[in-house]
Amino acid sequence: INITIITVITIILILSTGGAGSMLFWLLNFLLFFVAVFFRPGAGLTLSLAIGIGFLLNEPLLTTAQLTNLVSLLLMAPLAMFFSTQYLRLIAAQKQIKVLSDQAKDEETAALIWLSLDFRNQVEKAIDLVSQISSNLSLIPYHQRDKLNQLYLDLKILFQSGRELKKKIDGITEE
Repeated sequence: INITIITVITIILILSTGGAGSMLFWLLNFLLFFVAVFFRPGAGLTLSLAIGIGFLLNEPLLTTAQLTNLVSLLLMAPLAMFFSTQYLRLIAAQKQIKVLSDQAKDEETAALIWLSLDFRNQVEKAIDLVSQISSNLSLIPYHQRDKLNQLYLDLKILFQSGRELKKKIDGITEE
């Protein structure tokens, strides 16, 4: 309804000031962009054709200025359609960026919870278990003692890298 009202007012204004040769004919170009962006990209082309045919039927003999205005109106329609399509793509991309940003925050929260609870607890349990087994080294064969010591060191390194990862995630999210 709003587009119809604005279109009728613009056409009446142009018809009352000289029709296709009016000095206000350029308002139709803005109207095309308005319709294409806020209604539908293809609607600007349809409106352009309808207005052009309407002016051709209203004024059978056209001057060069009138013909130039009508041709410019017809050439402006694809441009309005292109810009409105790009505008709609930009809006869609911004919505996707917002969704991805929200998903990244959720993933960050999940990673921090996992690092601070599950990972830390499981690695601490594993380190404790290996240290308990290591307390009875005299019962364990030599080649297995080396592997057990290596496992203990690897678990400590893993535990430390989990802490460092948590610090990095916290640092990235604070920025």
